[in-house]
Amino acid sequence: MSDIQIRLMAELRTLRKGRGVHSVDIGARLGPQLRQVCGVTDSDDPGRARHKVISWLRESVNRLQEDLRVAAVAGFALDDTYSRPHYTARLDLAGESLNRDTRTVRRRVDEAIDRIAELAVAEMTAVLGQEPAQWHLRALRVLLVVDGPETEAFETRTVVADGDALTELDFAVTLTATDVRPTQPPVTLLHGGTLLERTAESRDRSRLVLKLSRSLAREETHEFVVRRRVPPGHALRPHYVCLPEHRCDHFELKVHFAADWPRPTRVDRITQAFQNDIEDPDYAGTPAALDEAGDISVWFDRLVVNRAYGLRWWF
Repeated sequence: MSDIQIRLMAELRTLRKGRGVHSVDIGARLGPQLRQVCGVTDSDDPGRARHKVISWLRESVNRLQEDLRVAAVAGFALDDTYSRPHYTARLDLAGESLNRDTRTVRRRVDEAIDRIAELAVAEMTAVLGQEPAQWHLRALRVLLVVDGPETEAFETRTVVADGDALTELDFAVTLTATDVRPTQPPVTLLHGGTLLERTAESRDRSRLVLKLSRSLAREETHEFVVRRRVPPGHALRPHYVCLPEHRCDHFELKVHFAADWPRPTRVDRITQAFQNDIEDPDYAGTPAALDEAGDISVWFDRLVVNRAYGLRWWF
């Protein structure tokens, strides 16, 4: 059993107390693992956070066997049948439905919580093809300046440690420029640690390892900034997207098209697209527009892993 699964189980046991998902202080009762699986961000108000938690729990509970499902619905107060404000009172009602005593129902709730956490971690592992990362992105903020041979991006990443003693983190960058080999990716770390190594994963994709200036404890944050440049003689492909490998709570993209270079005739906002859609000429996003200065800004919350978010344009 992984540390993440153990922590998620503990956080679910805290949530079931009192009024369950209807607790007034629900934001304060959500730990980092529960926030991660439910997609709750710091910008969510209590109503929005509650909606996300209830939606995730209902979906998870529906995957359980009937007795565990009834116990979990009662334990967390997920429907009006079990709307009583006290945990034990809800278990009494579930016991009547299941023809079991309250002590047995309490064990069923514990079993349901264990199973929900197991399914959540298995799902993360299946999506990522590996154990969940020991960190996640609270925010990725990018300024892209499209200026012909001087095209460059400034990327600020704010990461949150999901485990203790985090000293390194790895992340991938894809430079969508023509004929660029990633053996020496044009990436410069401007702030926030030391780049240890760069490994080519494909023709235009590289993986970088960042050594932090100090060890991070669980829930601590760290910010680092990189600059990416399109090498002379190459052209940026007409899009910029975030394709998260791990949890990403917020992505903000600002693009400036220089006045002395051609400006796009069409710009689309790309939301939750498959990777292959980005290069598909028939794929259409949501129309967006530049302002008079040649600027455009978009942002996204609770990104889906391995889906693309950003902008695409045509000249």
